[in-house]
Amino acid sequence: MELNDHLDLFHAILSSPGMAHIYRTYARTFSLNIFQRNAQELLAATHSVRDSDYGLQLMAINNREAGQQAHREISRFVHNFAASAMTLVEHTRNFVREHYEDTAIKIAYDRRVEATFASEPVVQFVQNLRNYFVHKGLPDSEMFIDFQSTGDSSGAGTLETGVRYKTATFLEWDGWNAPAKHYIESAGEYIDIHAVADAYVEKVLAFHQWLDVALAQFHANDLAKLQEMQEKHAALSRVNAEVTANAPPESKVSDQSPTASPALNLAKFEFPTAIARAVDEAGSAILAKIRKLDFPTRQPNAFPSERQVATITADKLVETPILRGSDINGRPVIAFIISGSEVFGLDLDIFAQVQHVAEKVLEAGWAKISLNSTFIEQTAIKWLRSSFQKAQRESLSGAISGASRDEVRERDFWAPIACLEVEEKFAFGSAEIAPISRAMMDQLETKALTSSPKQRDDVAKMFADLRSKMQGLAGVLVHAKAERTRVLEEGMAIAQNAVGLLRFFSPVASAPWQVCSTALLGTEVLPRSQVLVLGEDDFLFSDGSVFQPFIWRLSKADVSDLFKRGLAKASVLVSPDGLNEFQLAVRASLLLYSTSTTVPYPGDRLVYALSALEGILLKHSMEPTEYSIEERMSLLLSNERSAREQIGRNVRDAYRFRKRHGVSVLSPHDQNSLNTFIRNTYFVLCTALENSNLFSTKNEFIDAVERRKAEGIVEAQSASKETVPPAL
Repeated sequence: MELNDHLDLFHAILSSPGMAHIYRTYARTFSLNIFQRNAQELLAATHSVRDSDYGLQLMAINNREAGQQAHREISRFVHNFAASAMTLVEHTRNFVREHYEDTAIKIAYDRRVEATFASEPVVQFVQNLRNYFVHKGLPDSEMFIDFQSTGDSSGAGTLETGVRYKTATFLEWDGWNAPAKHYIESAGEYIDIHAVADAYVEKVLAFHQWLDVALAQFHANDLAKLQEMQEKHAALSRVNAEVTANAPPESKVSDQSPTASPALNLAKFEFPTAIARAVDEAGSAILAKIRKLDFPTRQPNAFPSERQVATITADKLVETPILRGSDINGRPVIAFIISGSEVFGLDLDIFAQVQHVAEKVLEAGWAKISLNSTFIEQTAIKWLRSSFQKAQRESLSGAISGASRDEVRERDFWAPIACLEVEEKFAFGSAEIAPISRAMMDQLETKALTSSPKQRDDVAKMFADLRSKMQGLAGVLVHAKAERTRVLEEGMAIAQNAVGLLRFFSPVASAPWQVCSTALLGTEVLPRSQVLVLGEDDFLFSDGSVFQPFIWRLSKADVSDLFKRGLAKASVLVSPDGLNEFQLAVRASLLLYSTSTTVPYPGDRLVYALSALEGILLKHSMEPTEYSIEERMSLLLSNERSAREQIGRNVRDAYRFRKRHGVSVLSPHDQNSLNTFIRNTYFVLCTALENSNLFSTKNEFIDAVERRKAEGIVEAQSASKETVPPAL
């Protein structure tokens, strides 16, 4: 197809009915967003004052200004909520009239509005409330405390706080229609604005979900044709790209990329011509800037040290040391060449160009999987030393190829895991979790003794120490073909992620009152307490563990059970390569929560847990954080309204605890609340992990969570559902 035809198809896509529907759908979201954000602000504020602990604080005498401002803010939120509700009504009505006047959509829309909104008391109250604000003024409201005794001698009862509106004030206005007036009269002495907003939002969101589905069905043929054109356009784009890639040699440089050179020989660690040329030119430029370095003598105000310092002579040095510091002029330098009594090196900003050399080297396919920047930097320094003040020298790319040929080989990386034992080896993502057995240690010790027979006692002592620390533990095993620093770097990254994800399944991970000590050996948290109690004629010294470490032992059957419970999905997340956006978000949140289980202090654990939740339950930073977490967490954990309200209250407690971060001692009530929140967080993350292969993006997952609420409402109203005939 000619270029003009390609462009014509592109313009046809932009002007198609399907694309027009997509644009209109996007435009509708603006009015809906205005309403939703105002509703969220109102519900979040009324949620807070309905919480008796917070409500009592606001109504305390010494907190009067904060309480008054909270009262004023709720009035503002109610005003904006009512105004935006009617804005959405008018915009939606105009949208349907303008684009679907004589269609089946208009008929279905009118029926749905009549059934859902026209005579519904709470809906009419909200829509009339906007006119009340405009024509009458602000309604009479009050913050209140209400205690209802159980009537027994214990003095127990229920405490309620919040903001309420007096119905008598509303009834003084004659602008209410019949359903709205009926709602006010049947409410009793007061109207609970939170209940009003909550009920109205549910109906509106369910209605707009219905409208979205109806419009999608109506435009099904348009959307199918749009998809067909988009797929054709994408196919043509691929064809054009292939034509460009297969152009005659004279139209392009054939060796400008690592994949372009047919002579690339991975077995011999050769570089494509373009990479070799760039590396050699950069190396020569760096070599030319090596200069003699002069360092300052002892500082004028320095005093002689009495520390015993080991004397190192030239004959004891295996290699010239690398020193970083400042020269006599205060310029940051690196010294790595000693010639007689003179020292040579580079300014640090010049040496930083070695990092650019490393980046260029790692563009080669074999280098990317077998080398790391540290190895390349060390090789570059050796090359600079050997090439300094020499007319004939090896190329830098040749030196890196040669060093790689010598150092890249099959290696096993082992990272012992503290407080974990496994019966037998099992695969976990790009690693294996395997036992460090007695037989393994015996084999290693025999090999060490064979290679160093004159140091037999030292070797035996070293292995006795290793056995006491490692033998019997599980370890992360990573197989790699690379040079040593790359194996160490990659192995550590894989091991840390593997242990972090594995730790999420520990029996103590969902027990907030316990600390999980399963970690890479040497990084485990095992806090100890050493204290003195002194009396006039006695004293007590206590030294002991604050927490008893939990030893996690996994039999073959245990591992099989864990894989059924989610470990199989977690194993996919060990390496970030190839994961979609939602899987990366789940991975990050699991690792955050897993880290929290190793922290002994409640405040620190809470910070990790909240961050883990926000990582999967917030679409972006513009959302109201606390309200969004509260809503979505409660929807994930329960289908029952009262249970969701209890979960929401617990979330608000958690955010208040975070504001008090630094308070290490909590009351029993607060500690129980925090424990509940941590366990709820764990179950939410389990749900996210279970669904990690079903969604591509975090937004898709969150939309599915929010549909649980709307679908529940739609299901309850199923008798009034309208079906929309397909477009003709």
